[in-house]
Amino acid sequence: MIRYKIKDVAFECDEAAGTAKVIAPGYEKTFTNAIEAWNTFKSYALEPLERDLRDKLEANGFNRWTGTRDHLTETEMKIFDDIAAIKERRYDV
Repeated sequence: MIRYKIKDVAFECDEAAGTAKVIAPGYEKTFTNAIEAWNTFKSYALEPLERDLRDKLEANGFNRWTGTRDHLTETEMKIFDDIAAIKERRYDV
């Protein structure tokens, strides 16, 4: 028997029978396909955690998709834009 629980969402799998059960608030279902059950478990348990993580990263100045912090200020970004414009003019001659 394989069991996982994240917050209030549980996954129980009987690997010998190939069946699994997902239990979440307001939801309980037994699956005859353990992979379908696992995908359902991930959608109930992991997606809300991922959304919270991304929201908190973004609130603290990190990119919500890459997890990196952009260290450039608007002034610094303008400098790079100006340099790019100068290079374009230089090669247009």
